[in-house]
Amino acid sequence: MLNGLAEKYDLRVEKVDISSSDCLYALYRFDIPVFEFRDNTTLHSRIKKKQLLERLEANTE
Repeated sequence: MLNGLAEKYDLRVEKVDISSSDCLYALYRFDIPVFEFRDNTTLHSRIKKKQLLERLEANTE
């Protein structure tokens, strides 16, 4: 889903291995995937395309 939106929204995708950090693992182990936006909001777990598009539009400069 992100590949088709990357150019339009100038996305930067950063993959993080949460198993390398006890803190990250504790925070996110049940919430993958996690998307963090410019306004410091997040989407996580089962993300619907409509939710993602709304958040991307809200965070477009």
